[in-house]
Amino acid sequence: RDLAIPPVVVVEHRLAISAIVLVAWLAWRRPSLLAVPPRSLPELFILSVLGVAMIQATYYYSISVLGVGLSILIQYLAPILIVIWEILRGARPGARTGLIVAAALAGTALLVGQVGPAAAHIRVIDWLIGFSSAFTFAFYIVYSKRVLRHHPPETVQVYSFVIAAAFWMIAVPPMKILSAGYSTTHWLLFLVIAPISA
Repeated sequence: RDLAIPPVVVVEHRLAISAIVLVAWLAWRRPSLLAVPPRSLPELFILSVLGVAMIQATYYYSISVLGVGLSILIQYLAPILIVIWEILRGARPGARTGLIVAAALAGTALLVGQVGPAAAHIRVIDWLIGFSSAFTFAFYIVYSKRVLRHHPPETVQVYSFVIAAAFWMIAVPPMKILSAGYSTTHWLLFLVIAPISA
């Protein structure tokens, strides 16, 4: 946030470097898990683009305008959204689930109440993007359960990072980033962020 790097650049580097590390590791340890049937590609593509790529973009954008604490708070409203989704599908959550949701909402209300006056000047679109990180995170959790019924976790993680990285490389070509003149400090930051957050 303080280095004025566009969020999508951070996202692209994080995903690309993580994808390279994950593919290399899986190719070395369990190469058989890199093989998936063509019929599985559509669901992996949906999970990667609407899940991983959008989570990363909305979350890092949110950090750039709302700050880390508030962005994390907003994104972790996702479990509440999942409970609401399950209720809409006919599920009947138990008392424990209701208590957890109520506590989460109360905690959210208390934290939002502590947001500084600067937040009043944040644009509506920035708030919408921030809250969309919770929706994309909720989608990722729900949809990944479906994908994991067909593939091992390692395969899902590798493909989701590779496809998400490719998606952002199309949106922001690597040559454009290379020509932006980022310093050695920036590149070291990219290398550090990727593996510790993969």
